[in-house]
Amino acid sequence: GSLAAQGSAKLLEARLLELAQQGALEASAAESELRDAFLAADARLRKLLPAGDSSGTTVVAAIVTQPEPGEYCVHFAHSGDSRIVVSAGRELICSEDHKPNRDDERKRILAAGGTVEQGSLGGGPLRVDGSLAVSRALGDFQFKPAEQSPECCKVTAVPEVRTVPRCSAGDWLLLACDGIFDVIENEELQEFVDARLSKTAPGRAEGGEIVVELLKLCLERGSKDNCTACLVQLVPGGAAEAEHSRELLQGDWDKVQPMVQVKYADFFAAHGFEDEAKAILSICKKSENRDC
Repeated sequence: GSLAAQGSAKLLEARLLELAQQGALEASAAESELRDAFLAADARLRKLLPAGDSSGTTVVAAIVTQPEPGEYCVHFAHSGDSRIVVSAGRELICSEDHKPNRDDERKRILAAGGTVEQGSLGGGPLRVDGSLAVSRALGDFQFKPAEQSPECCKVTAVPEVRTVPRCSAGDWLLLACDGIFDVIENEELQEFVDARLSKTAPGRAEGGEIVVELLKLCLERGSKDNCTACLVQLVPGGAAEAEHSRELLQGDWDKVQPMVQVKYADFFAAHGFEDEAKAILSICKKSENRDC
């Protein structure tokens, strides 16, 4: 849900920035700090969302530090099926999605009194209580009794945390939601990014253009879920100043029903593309008038 996603992002960003500014972090400290950050954000989110709100969001986050000149360390955490792919020295390190059919996730859900089954219409992925297709998330408080320990809930915000040490310039990481990975595998994604980064010196490639190409590819392959991605290049000498730009890929909103077009407009407006949102709503209004 958008409320949970926007609230969680704001709550986590400040804490993760604090951790990154500490400099080097031991793996054990990073695991503890990131776990506490996720749980604190989830607890705060419970208080911020309206009573009875059932929205939730998956989360993937990373902290990159530089323990030594020319050396990077990546600490990442995720809860749900948003995923991180780290390409370090040609090695591929990836998070593993939290789905109800994972053995460890199923055991927790069943121990909490839940079920793992398909939805009421049958078919499709296994779900928590036949409802939720992910087994970890922030929000989704209908699966998290306030009095119950987070580790013991059907759905938990507790993240899995991993540290990838001794990364170097030329390595990269990509964080993305499930709309990307519904249509592209980790290995193919690595090949896709490497092929484009290899055309320039480390840190010189235009990361935004690569992400746009990736998003277009996923849409062309028929991805039906949200497609969001962030590419981070590790460059010589530490963080580099970069120009920030945003591009809206509007998709085929003109080919869907007016009620779906309104959803497009809401999404555009929520991300600061007010003019594009107004253009859609204007067309929707004209369509309504014609129907009358």
